[in-house]
Amino acid sequence: MRKEVIELGKMGALPPFQSILDNPEGEALLKKYEELITSIQPPITNDEARVLVGVLGPGDCFGVEWALIHLIETAPGWPLEDCLVDADSQGVAFLKQRAKTPGAWARFVNGSFGGGFAPPGWSGTSPHRRYAANSGFGAAAAQPAGLSVWLIK
Repeated sequence: MRKEVIELGKMGALPPFQSILDNPEGEALLKKYEELITSIQPPITNDEARVLVGVLGPGDCFGVEWALIHLIETAPGWPLEDCLVDADSQGVAFLKQRAKTPGAWARFVNGSFGGGFAPPGWSGTSPHRRYAANSGFGAAAAQPAGLSVWLIK
């Protein structure tokens, strides 16, 4: 298993965006997640996917979770049933929905959030959705090396 995946597993779940804003060290923490995630070249192994699913947090985190979702889906055995059980994670709920809905990613990219597919429970005013819709993040997330997160305070 790659050292970056192990380190991400030790860091735990991505914090929700509001905790990043409220924490004086939040921007540095987010940058650390970003650096580790973008350094992982796909495809990943099934075991790495299991670790990375645990890094998906309960909510959105400035779009960083999209890079994780794309990495997770590169595992050769994906979808892994044992990874789709966390009912508290919006990222896991999204992965579960995508596993059940062939072509969901194509609708997301081609229809954007406005008329396409969005994860269950994500509202139209989510900062993540505004960020993604305004920045073209969906396209950047397909190639994690292009990921960039900006905090607006």
